[in-house]
Amino acid sequence: MRKNRYFSLCLSSLCGLCAMLFCLAGAQAADIHYSHATRLTLREAPDAGAAALARLSINQPLEIVARENRWCRVRLVEPVDSADAAREGYVHCAFLKDKKLDFAMLETEAARLFLELHRENLTPSEEARILEALFTRIERHFALSPSLYAYNDYRALLRDARRRGSENPEFQLPAREKKRAAMLRELSRQTWEEEFPVVRQTVVTSGIEKTLRKLRSERGWDSLPYRLPEYRILGIRDDPELVGEEYREYDNKIFPAPPKASFFSRGKWAIGWAGGPMIHRRHGSHPPTYSVGFSSGGNEFVFNRVYEMAKALKAPVNVSFVAVSDTSEVSILETKLPIWAITSDGLVAGHLREARLGPDVSACSVSPGSAEIVFDRPLKGKIYGVFASNAPIDPAKAKITVRDKTYLGGSFLGDEQARMTYREEASVDIDSDGVDDLSIMLSTDQSADLEPYQPRHAVFNGNLGGFLRVSGYYDYNVYSLLVNEDGQWRTLFLYDIVTCT
Repeated sequence: MRKNRYFSLCLSSLCGLCAMLFCLAGAQAADIHYSHATRLTLREAPDAGAAALARLSINQPLEIVARENRWCRVRLVEPVDSADAAREGYVHCAFLKDKKLDFAMLETEAARLFLELHRENLTPSEEARILEALFTRIERHFALSPSLYAYNDYRALLRDARRRGSENPEFQLPAREKKRAAMLRELSRQTWEEEFPVVRQTVVTSGIEKTLRKLRSERGWDSLPYRLPEYRILGIRDDPELVGEEYREYDNKIFPAPPKASFFSRGKWAIGWAGGPMIHRRHGSHPPTYSVGFSSGGNEFVFNRVYEMAKALKAPVNVSFVAVSDTSEVSILETKLPIWAITSDGLVAGHLREARLGPDVSACSVSPGSAEIVFDRPLKGKIYGVFASNAPIDPAKAKITVRDKTYLGGSFLGDEQARMTYREEASVDIDSDGVDDLSIMLSTDQSADLEPYQPRHAVFNGNLGGFLRVSGYYDYNVYSLLVNEDGQWRTLFLYDIVTCT
């Protein structure tokens, strides 16, 4: 009797185990694919003219139930926006892949296509094929997360396509222009209510330097006669990974020693600008409004980071582009982004109301770009910089340290290139753990000559008004703001160019 009962229990357990294994095998056998189209239509029948049941977003998971020629009957694994959307329907199989799209994949593909597009002696058909593929990669990158980076790449690619052959019907410029306009509308829509990932790099630039180095190491450094457009080179030095060789040696001289990781680590990050001569209060403004000037070159990166920070903090944003001529325009980003001023009186809370990026012009431009910061009260003391953080900050914990340095630069006093350098270095320890989180340098040169050929033989007394401002090729002013991100200094703002020649 006991043996029969024991046998029955074993049989019951074995049947349960078999049932479990059968269910697991069924689950594993499900053919799950993902939509790689920016907006995929789920249709009632396997026909392009069939009624639309739902619009599926990029990376929507779908279970393939059956294949009918080029069409796939699919079942939704996750619900779509509409609650009453059909659970099953048909999509074109070409838009389904077995892996999700990610930024790294798209950026690598875009970089390689961009290099291929700038080979010599491409035929119009080859150009059209590469442009089509590159436009598609950027559209998908934008669909994963609306981004000014992707939008600016798309605009630049449209300009390049028009230059290559606006009469070539293969380039599909009217259709691409409509998509660009749709992108712009999406940028100003309140997409921050959704959980979009932050985009820290442009689609093309994030991978192009690494791709170039890899290809040249494989084929030889002189084997790739690529001619890269200037619009993509302007901001390279703004990121340590992409810094141009001509800037690397000089930039390293102003970087402080590598720090330990502190506040900005484990996903915390910042945007910001150096202060000092780059920031001033607008006369008579109420509430107190301050303007932060950008340097020319690399502004596009600064501008894009404002958008991404607004996305991270879910601040409303309106983006517009105002044409100032047939070939140039001003980019305007209106928002209400929480921001902090670094002052001798501590951290002061305010908000960024507007960022404005001028057209691509020479260093002599009077308005290459600026940000408008608003505070509840006038700021006391010097403003060393302003920044925004995607993580909350307690201003009571912040410790600001300032160091002054004055020295004779250039050649001997009285020489044509002699100059007196007045430098202020400030550091911010946001969480009072003894590790610097932000580093600011405001270095301004003054001429050691009162007038040309009339050297001023006097000891510098620290009064900037006692010397003439250096300009032209003898201007070595440097204003920088660095952030300690995961134990490495990263440039948030660097002005070190000739103001006007």
